[in-house]
Amino acid sequence: ANWRLGGDTVSCSRRLLGLQSGKSIMQLFCERLRRLITLCQAEEKKPTQRVSVPVFVMTSRLTHRTVVEHFEANSYFGLPPGDVIFFDQSVSPVMDMNGRLLPQSLGGEFAQSSGGTGLVLRALANSSCLEQCRDRGVECLHILGTENLLARVCDPVFLGFCRQLDIDCACKVTDRVDANEDLELFCVRQSPVSTQFADIEDAACGVEAFQASKELLQARNRTGALSYAGSINSVFMTVSYIEEVVGRPVQPQRVPRVVPYLNFHVDLTDSEVSLAEAFPDLSSALLPPKGKPGLGVAKG
Repeated sequence: ANWRLGGDTVSCSRRLLGLQSGKSIMQLFCERLRRLITLCQAEEKKPTQRVSVPVFVMTSRLTHRTVVEHFEANSYFGLPPGDVIFFDQSVSPVMDMNGRLLPQSLGGEFAQSSGGTGLVLRALANSSCLEQCRDRGVECLHILGTENLLARVCDPVFLGFCRQLDIDCACKVTDRVDANEDLELFCVRQSPVSTQFADIEDAACGVEAFQASKELLQARNRTGALSYAGSINSVFMTVSYIEEVVGRPVQPQRVPRVVPYLNFHVDLTDSEVSLAEAFPDLSSALLPPKGKPGLGVAKG
């Protein structure tokens, strides 16, 4: 989300949006949910009856503390604390374009990044969120990405449409007006990674704009409009469907991210350090592993 929005802080930061109100992305989402709850109470004509809508907030090891403190400092933006559940996703090392790990500190730590919304199902399954859904009687989830600032939280029309059709999964898309828009394309996979679970014609998938070919991005239909719609990161899924598909294999993808890292630049001269001092001969100190003869230091 931060990469798309041009920020370098987590999505709960008020500086990321720069609104005159000073509201953060998380605050906007929570306020919309509170308004929806009020409308539901008015529709049922039971204003005093509490409507409980659990909110599952995905974080990572890198952002968990910041996000939790943001909610606590703002009294959960009027939501009951028991209805806000935090769960974290795994992080992975970040590499440069040449496949090299990027150092992040002088202590030997390497730069890491979270998997993003692509791993939300696995993160839900690895936490207690799905069990809590069952305990609370929750049958479906509305999954939103924080880069969609205009998203309708628990969109009544979208969710009601999905429930009326009795479908397990749906993605809300919009027409693209510019071929260069940074929107995920919603496509049908022509060469599926695996046909174990889906036929070729049924293998719907999302393709990031940077992964799509120029022909795919600029393809137009008979009316002159762009052929492929763009995902607005608004997904409907039933809990039973998530439990069914979460164990399926997922093909790793290369995704560009903006992450801070240390860039070492050392300018050494002959008078400062000799080659022997910079690269000492440690071959005598390195021995082959015990029980594995033939493994040692290769001398060129």
